[in-house]
Amino acid sequence: MTKRIATILALLMLLLTAACSGPAGTGASSQAPSQPASTVTALPDTLPAPDADEQKALLAELSGINLEFTDGKTVEDARRVCGSLLGGVPLDRLLVTVTDLFSSGRETPVADDEEARRILLVIGANGFCR
Repeated sequence: MTKRIATILALLMLLLTAACSGPAGTGASSQAPSQPASTVTALPDTLPAPDADEQKALLAELSGINLEFTDGKTVEDARRVCGSLLGGVPLDRLLVTVTDLFSSGRETPVADDEEARRILLVIGANGFCR
């Protein structure tokens, strides 16, 4: 429980620090093709997975951000993001990864870094990402 709280607090501090440092989206689109590949290779062998209750809560919260976030792909994307988060991937790369994963194959892509931050917060606070 203490480790979970520490992880959530660390994530919140990263997001708050990034939000106070100015626009985070500049230049991200030019790096998008190369960033997710390096992020994916940095994932741990075993990714944390939500149990049934955590998955239900995860999908409920994420569908509040985008109505398309209700399927198995959403859960797999969240697991990949969690692996990157736990692997210490820098915030700017996390935002690119979230944007790429949660936009791929969807009619409504992630709109901006703010939406990517909201998705990241939901994943970090859900409980499975530890």
